Amino acid sequence: MQRKILPLVAATAVALVAGTASAARDAPAKAGPVRVDLDEWTLGFETLELDGGKVSFAIANRGGAPHALTIEGTAGGETIRINSPILRSGQSATLEVDLPPGEYVAYCPVGGHRGLGMEGRILVRGS
Repeated sequence: MQRKILPLVAATAVALVAGTASAARDAPAKAGPVRVDLDEWTLGFETLELDGGKVSFAIANRGGAPHALTIEGTAGGETIRINSPILRSGQSATLEVDLPPGEYVAYCPVGGHRGLGMEGRILVRGS
C-alpha cells in the first residue's frame, strides 16, 4: 500500500481569522463550505456525508482550549492525512482539500481531545 500524506501547504489554503461558523450536524453537505465548530469536546458533528472532489471546510474554535482538525482515511490504496493549524479560542481557518470517495475519520489531534469525544466520520461519495 502506498502512503500519501498531503501537506497542509499543498492541500489547503488556510486563513486564520476571528470569525463565525455554524455547526454541521449529521447531514449531507450543501453548496458552500462545510462548517465545523470545534468546542469542548465535540467537532459539532458525528457523521458528515459529502460528494467527492474539492471540499472546503470552514473551521472555527468555539471552545476555550486550543483545537485543530485532522482528517484521515484510505482511498484507492493510499493513506490520506490532512491537518488544519492549531486554533486558539475564537480563531478560524479554511481548509480546502480534494477528497476521493471513501470513509475518513476526523478528530482533534491536540492533547487527549480525541479520546474525550472530539471524533467523527466523514463519508465521501463518488462524484
